[in-house]
Amino acid sequence: MAIKRKMLKGVKDFIYWFYVQYMLVTCAFDMEPWEKVVMHSFTATTLTMSVFTVYLFIPTRLNHAFQFFLHVMCGQREPLLS
Repeated sequence: MAIKRKMLKGVKDFIYWFYVQYMLVTCAFDMEPWEKVVMHSFTATTLTMSVFTVYLFIPTRLNHAFQFFLHVMCGQREPLLS
């Protein structure tokens, strides 16, 4: 049980450290509350859109690269995966 608490404390400390670094890098400590909301909303939207784009397009691009290199290395005429 003590190990679990220690691990949770470590995770909590890391999240707090990451948040403080984010606030320092973006200079959010010096902003008005409404400016923080706008900046955090923009950052969250950008991060969400980036993650979604990576999730949607990277597997397709990797499949195309795999097919290309398979064709170059083995001389396959037809793709194995559709």
